[in-house]
Amino acid sequence: MEEVFLEATGTDGRLMLLRNVVRIQRFGMASFLRGSSRVERDIVISHIKSIRFGKAGWFSHGYMEISATDDDNGPDNAPGPGGECIVSFKSGQQRSFEAFRGVLEEKMGGAASRTAAAAASDLDDLDKLASLRDRRIITQEEFDRKKKRLLGL
Repeated sequence: MEEVFLEATGTDGRLMLLRNVVRIQRFGMASFLRGSSRVERDIVISHIKSIRFGKAGWFSHGYMEISATDDDNGPDNAPGPGGECIVSFKSGQQRSFEAFRGVLEEKMGGAASRTAAAAASDLDDLDKLASLRDRRIITQEEFDRKKKRLLGL
């Protein structure tokens, strides 16, 4: 079982933050009436495109909705008609959802900056390899082999 780093429990579901995944567990009659077809759903953090957050009021529940890219729309992650990525909460539960949102946004930003940094680093390495090839320090075959490895081909 994967380690849960952070959890927020609402009125119709629970959000769990794992290493690279947000797990949504559904429960309660509201979830059933909304038409949620699955009890549990995993969303890869790097596939999350937005987080919508509505604060709870005196007479209304708050909500947190996680939207993912089309990469998550496979058979196990097909979006349902009832908003399976929305968890409602009462005002007393709001603080844990705000903390969850903050940590998740930080992880999302960190993943994006690491990806951009890795891409820039790969380009720098490729440029250095080309320079070594041009100065005949490495052969064309060595350059091609290392280039394929850098580009993941």
